Amino acid sequence: MTEDIPPVGATVHFEVDLRTSRLESTVTVRAKGHVERIEITDSVGQIGGFAVSTRRMRLEKPEPSTEEMGE
Repeated sequence: MTEDIPPVGATVHFEVDLRTSRLESTVTVRAKGHVERIEITDSVGQIGGFAVSTRRMRLEKPEPSTEEMGE
């Protein structure tokens, strides 16, 4: 959800942090894609969501923080 909805056809770079129970850590998904559709969710037309299609993405496991390393 965003107040700054990109137009259909726009190229966007995005990053999503996913918590995984299997790895017991966070995996970051980084990608570039094209906005395929938008949806306005409020009656004023200021907040909405959008769908992005992408052909490639990168999965990264963040470096452990000093807290996670016990320092």
